[in-house]
Amino acid sequence: TCSRSSPSLALTREAIAGLMARAEEGMSARDVYEKVLIPAEREVGRLWHAGKANVAEEHLVTTTTRRAMAALSATVKPDEPNGKTVVIAAVAGNVHELGVRALADFFEFGGWRVIFLGADMPREDLVHGTRFFDADIVILSAALTTQLGEVELVINAIREVGDEAPPVMVGGGAFADSAELWRRVGADLTART
Repeated sequence: TCSRSSPSLALTREAIAGLMARAEEGMSARDVYEKVLIPAEREVGRLWHAGKANVAEEHLVTTTTRRAMAALSATVKPDEPNGKTVVIAAVAGNVHELGVRALADFFEFGGWRVIFLGADMPREDLVHGTRFFDADIVILSAALTTQLGEVELVINAIREVGDEAPPVMVGGGAFADSAELWRRVGADLTART
């Protein structure tokens, strides 16, 4: 055990306190996510890819972001329940979940019943969850183009129930460079942000 105070813990607390202060001053939680947290995550990812940040630095920012999102989302009074259910997950092989975690929070703020299954979700369990929770829509995330085959397999498995299958929306870094890629994997919708 370390007897001195952790500098990273102090920075994390300071960052979260600053974000909470912005929210208390009237900035909505959604705006804090979209204007501060998500851009910060993108920047640390860019720095990591460029070799200017290491994994420890990236993980510290990501952990701080997760903690900030949890603190901010706890302050939001969601809209009245709308009776709709969304199932949200990152497909198998995709360990990046902050984008879809933010999206899950946005749906929850809007009154949806949110079933957030997280990152690296095995296909069979994802499809089971979609059926078990009677999803009105399924949202899938793929960070890398190598995960597109898995997206297509999940969509096909969801559709095996026939006309009762919910629509599927896709997004994530794998879809960023092509306006039509979502159609090629068989999705009904896409979102770039």
